[in-house]
Amino acid sequence: MMYRTTKLFVIAAFLAVAIPALADEVDDLIAALTGDDNEARMIAAKNAGTVGPSAIERVGILVAAQDYLTARASRLALERIVAAAGAPGAEDQRLAARELLNLSDSIHHSITRREAIRLMGWIGGRENAAALGELLTDPEIADSARMALQRIPGEEVVAALLAAAPNVDDAVQPGIFYAVAQRGSEDAIPLLIKAARSDNPEKSWMAFDVLTRSGVAPMDIIPRTHAKDLADRKRYASGFLRAADVQLGQGKRANAEKMYASIAAFPVSPQHACAALIGLKNSQSPKLIEHALGYLLESGIRDVAERTLIEAEIEEIDDYLMRAYGVTNAAKQRVLLKVLAARKPEGVERFLNEARHNESPMVRFTAANALGNVPAPDAFEAAFASAPPFERDEMSRTYFKMTVAEQRAGHTDGA
Repeated sequence: MMYRTTKLFVIAAFLAVAIPALADEVDDLIAALTGDDNEARMIAAKNAGTVGPSAIERVGILVAAQDYLTARASRLALERIVAAAGAPGAEDQRLAARELLNLSDSIHHSITRREAIRLMGWIGGRENAAALGELLTDPEIADSARMALQRIPGEEVVAALLAAAPNVDDAVQPGIFYAVAQRGSEDAIPLLIKAARSDNPEKSWMAFDVLTRSGVAPMDIIPRTHAKDLADRKRYASGFLRAADVQLGQGKRANAEKMYASIAAFPVSPQHACAALIGLKNSQSPKLIEHALGYLLESGIRDVAERTLIEAEIEEIDDYLMRAYGVTNAAKQRVLLKVLAARKPEGVERFLNEARHNESPMVRFTAANALGNVPAPDAFEAAFASAPPFERDEMSRTYFKMTVAEQRAGHTDGA
C-alpha cells in the first residue's frame, strides 16, 4: 500500500511539472509564429514536431491567419507536429487525429478545416473513417474529406463512402464513386448505375466514366441511344474502350474482344478506330485482320492498321494476308506486300518475286524495294503516277533513300 501511494505521488509530481512545461512550449511556439522576427518564426515552425499534439488546435487556427507569413509558417508547423505524431513508434497518433478532427468543426475557418482534414490523410486510421465520412455532406470540405479517406486503408473507408453517397451534393457524388471504384469494390456499382441513369447529364456521364474505368461494359449502364450528339457518342465509345482495356487486364479476353470489335466496326472518330485496332491486336483477336484490312487506305487510321498487322501474333495471319492479296486492289496489295515483308513469314521471298510481275507499277515497285532491288527510274515514274496521292510522298522518300544507298555503294552512274 505504501509503495502504491509513493508511486502515485511521483506520477502526480511529474505531471505537475510536465504539463506547465508543455504549455510553455506551446506558448513559445505561438509567440514565435505570430511575432515579427521572420527568421525566428521559420526556425520555430521547422522544429515544431517536438511540441506534440497539444499544440494542434492553436497552431491550426493560425493557418487561417490574415498575415501571410504567419499562416505559411503555421501550416509548416502543423505539418511537422502531425508528421512527428505519425512517425513509426510514436504514441501520439490517435491523439493527433482527434485534435485534427476537432479542427474540422464548422466553428473554424474553412482554410483551417481543409488543412486539418488534409493532414488526417497522413495519420488517420480506419477508426477515423466514419467521422471523415460524415464530413462528406458538407460541401465546403467534402473534397478534402474524400481525398483524406482515399489515403486511409481498410474496408471501413468503403463503408463510410457508400454511407455518405446518397446524401451528398451531385457535384461530390462522382468523386465518391470513383474513390470506391479505385478500391476494387463492386459495392458501388448499383449506386453508380442509378446515378448514370439520372436526368442530370453531368452526373450521369461522370458516373458512366467511373463505371467504365471499373470495367463495366457501357451497354450494361445506359443504352447507346443515351448518346444524343457527337460529343456524347465519342464519350460513349471511349467508355467501350476503357472497359475493354480493364477487362483485358482482368483476363476476360472474349468480352474485351467483343467491345473492341464493336468500336472497330462503328467508330465515331479515327482515334477510336485506331484504339480499337490496337485493342484487338493486344487481345490477339483474329477479328483484327478483317477490320485492319478495311482501314488500310483510310486517312488517320491506315498507319495504325498497317502496324497492328505487322505486330499481330495471331495464328495463320500470314496465310490470311497472302490470300487477301490475291483478291484486293493494287493500292491495298502494295500495303500488304509491305506488311508481309516486315513479318517475314516462310515463303515470303518467293511471294515477293511473283509480285514483281504484277500488272500494277506501284505493286512491282514495292516488291522490288522489299527485296532490296533498286527499280529503274522509269519504273519509279510509272509507280509514282499510278499511286494514290497519300502514297506518293512515302514512295519518293523510299526511292531517294535507295538512290543515296547506291551512291554510297559506289554505283554513281545508277544513282
